[in-house]
Formats: sequence, C-alpha cells, structure tokens
Amino acid sequence: MSELKTEKNFSNVQIVIFLGILVVISIIFRMIAFPYDLPIPQDGELYFWYANDISITKSIPDWGEVYFPNTLWPTFLSVFFSFFSSDNFVDYMTLQRIVTSGLSILTAIPIFFLARYFVRQEYAVITTALFLFEPRLIGNSLGGLSEPFFLLLTIGSIVLYLNKRMSLTYVSFAILALATLTRYEAMVLIIPFSLLFFWKNKDSKKILNLLICLAIFFIITFSIDDLRSSNTESITPGIYDHFLATMLFYESISEEQCKNDECSRTSDYDLVNSEIENNTLIQTLIISVINLVKYYGWLTVPLFFVFLPIGLYKFFQNRNFEKWTIVICMVFMLLPAFYAFSRDFQEMRYLYIQIPFLCIIATTSIQFFGDKINKPKIMIIVFLTCVIITGGIFYYDQTLVNYELEAEYFEISKKINVMMTVSNEIFPADNYIRSGTIAGLDEFPVLRNSFNYFSVIMIPNSEHDSLEELIQFGKENGLKHLVIDTDGDGVDYLYDIFNNEEEYPFLEKIYDSKDDNFRYHVKFFKINYDEFRKYYE
Repeated sequence: MSELKTEKNFSNVQIVIFLGILVVISIIFRMIAFPYDLPIPQDGELYFWYANDISITKSIPDWGEVYFPNTLWPTFLSVFFSFFSSDNFVDYMTLQRIVTSGLSILTAIPIFFLARYFVRQEYAVITTALFLFEPRLIGNSLGGLSEPFFLLLTIGSIVLYLNKRMSLTYVSFAILALATLTRYEAMVLIIPFSLLFFWKNKDSKKILNLLICLAIFFIITFSIDDLRSSNTESITPGIYDHFLATMLFYESISEEQCKNDECSRTSDYDLVNSEIENNTLIQTLIISVINLVKYYGWLTVPLFFVFLPIGLYKFFQNRNFEKWTIVICMVFMLLPAFYAFSRDFQEMRYLYIQIPFLCIIATTSIQFFGDKINKPKIMIIVFLTCVIITGGIFYYDQTLVNYELEAEYFEISKKINVMMTVSNEIFPADNYIRSGTIAGLDEFPVLRNSFNYFSVIMIPNSEHDSLEELIQFGKENGLKHLVIDTDGDGVDYLYDIFNNEEEYPFLEKIYDSKDDNFRYHVKFFKINYDEFRKYYE
C-alpha cells in the first residue's frame, strides 16, 4: 500500500468514531428526505416485481418477452421480501428503498479502504464523506435501483484486487462476477483485471493463477445466467449476448442506410434500436462524446470541480500500480457510458461508478493543502463539515420538491386508472400509470402476471400531427378522454386546448388538479364524438 510516512493526526479509535458519525448523519439525511408512501416507477418497478414474484413462487419468474439481464439485484432483494408481510405494495417498495439506502451507506467501507491506497488514513475519512454525501448518490440510493448494489460489489472487487494476497485476488474475480450479474457493464473490468495481473504478480509462472481467476469469473456468470435461461420458457438473450449486441450496434450504424429489416437481422436478439439507424457512425460518436463530456462535467458539481486541477496533478505525480489500476479501471468503465450516450440515453447514472475516483482525486488535493498548514486536524474537520453542508444543501434543493411532485403524479395516475382504459400520453405522470393499476387491486401480494398489468393503454401524442388526427385514431382504439398538463406534453395543439378549452366544444372538462390544490396542473377532458364530428365537418 502506498502511504506517506508522516505522523498520524488521528488515532485509529478517532478514525472509527469519525466514520461512525458520518454514517449516522448520512442515515439522518436519507430519513429526512425519504419518499414515504410513494411507489417506485420505471426500472425500479421492474426490479420490485421480479423480487416479488421470486419471494412468492421461490423460483425464477418467466414473463415471456419481458426480460432484463440485471437480475442479481432483484434476486437479492427477494430475500428481504420473503421475511416481510404487508397487504400494501408501497410498503414493499419502501423496504426496497431502505435496502438500497443501506447498501449505499455500506459502500463507505470499501471506499475507505480504497482511499487508503492513495491518501493517508485520516484523509480517507474525507473520501468516505464525499461519497456518502454526494447528492446524486443519496437520491439514487432512495430509488430502489441496482446502482447501490453494483457500486458496492464493483468497488469491493477493486479493493480486493489491489491486495497482494492471491486468495483475495480470487475473491475479487468472484465479486466482479456478481457485479456483472447485477449490471452487465461490469464485465468490461475483466480486461484490465487480466492485463494488470502480470504487473501485480511479476512471476510469469502466475499464468495458472490467472486462469483460475478467469475460471472463477466465467463459471459464476455462465452458470447463473444459464440457470435463469433454463427456468424461462421464452428465448431470451444471455448476459454475454448483450455484450455482443454493443459491437453489433456500432457495426449496424456504420452502414450508410440501414433499413429496419436489415437492422433486425444484424442482431439476433433485437437489441439494436432503430432511433438512430440513419445516422452515420461519425455522427453517433459525436453525440456520445458531447453527452459524455457534458454529463461528466456536471457530475463534478458541487463537490469535486474545485479540487480537480490540483488533485489530478498531485495524483499522477508519483505513479504506481495502485494508481494505474484505478485509472485504467475507470477508463474502461467509461465505455458502457459511452455506448449509452451514443444511443442518446440522457441518464447520468451510467457515470456513477466514476464518483469513487473523483472522491479520491478531490481528497488528494485536500491532503496537499492540509500538508501546507500547521493545523491539519482543524482543516480535516472543516472540510468534513463543508462536505456535509454542501452535499445536504444541493440534495435537498434538487430533490425534496421533486418528491412532492412525484406524489402528485401518483395521485393523478390513480385517477386515470379509475376513469379510463385508454389515454393519451401524459409525461411525467404516466410513469406511475402501472402503480395506479396496482393501487386498485383488491389484494396484495400477487404475481405480476395474475392481473391486467397494462390496464390503461397509452396513445403517443407525438405520432399525430393534429388534434383531429389524434382523436380520430383514438376513436378507433377506444379513446374517450384527453389528459393534458400545462405544457401539453410538448405538443402545440394540446397546449392550445389547455389554455383555450372554451374553443373546443366537443371537449368537456371533468377534472382539474387545481381543485385538489396540486402544484402539478393537469386537466381531464371527456370527448363528445358527435360534437367532434360536427366541429370538423
């Protein structure tokens, strides 16, 4: 371990006390802003159902064509569901949030030990604080998603890999396999782990040990992935097929013109989307670079950007195996983000794995300044206080208001489920449409396929150039109502209806969220097709 030989500023007992205080404060942060009584939408909802079905049937769910490869996290979550009992599905989702919050806080342990490879022990406490109070990680930990479990496993595998004991290296490859089963992008780390193995172990005869490490990794990933596939009747892609699909994606867009049927043949698993099929490879790469730079820059705000210049300079001054390992691993972990951004997925969570590296760089800068003053203890305490305050202010300013709105979206979705079977899209409230369906069930827990999960059909607004076209299409598909909010879902004719409803005699307003004192303003209109026909004659 590379560690500067200087007198300790804090004893081991004081370090443990500081870490304990940080953990307690981080728990309080999450408890204050915890979104009680609010369902988990989108991806988190899929994880919820997977865990729910496992806890009921004690077997792997088979949802037909609905499949996602990151099944280790909901499988782990199902253990907690098995020991929990409630007739309210939101209670299970609350438990899901509690588990992810706990995993995020637990990651402070490997973060601390990772930081000790690069900064002195007392400054590693600051690294831990930066991680615990990074506002985006706090918010993500309350989302019930796979990232907290993924970060815990991935950082844990890197920490164990840096240790010189071969037995712990074996364990690091096993944990990396579990990280891959949690989010398959962790698979890219098998490359730097293998290449750096011989730098770590100078003896060329260690090739047998590397083969054992690789065997551990591939046996775990192949066996668990095969177990999932063998327990489902539908033909679904394996975890390695998704990895292969990434390369097929870039191969497909390198063609000048890609027709839909040709793109489908390019990937046997239909994993190459058609949204950019007419783009050239250069255009796609430009989109990816722009998004990568934009989101990485935003990721450094508010805790890291001030420290990056000096931190990077000091970090690379004395390069060693540990530093090259963390740098190379983080570079490889940019590849999944690069791929996601090339598909124009506007989500920063693909970069969350970079946060531990940014924490270390920032702490390197702080240690440099601490060595320049005569009272480093005071400086460390001041920085810890600043990290907690800055992270808290940024988090609460960005998140508390959002949860209030999310609760209103859920209430709106429940009303839509009661009043309609077909609706036009109403983003972002329609994120909770399925939650609104679950809320109307007579009993819970139940299996996902035991009821009409998609009880409200959503008609896209953007696919219709005019109101007449939308309603005519809706009439053919059972549309009886329009749901419109303040911006009209970005559609001009819906925006005009919202602001000039009296000009549309065939639309009867039957609900206005202002009557419930909601901040989110949305209106429901009932369509009178007789009046509609007269209006457009």
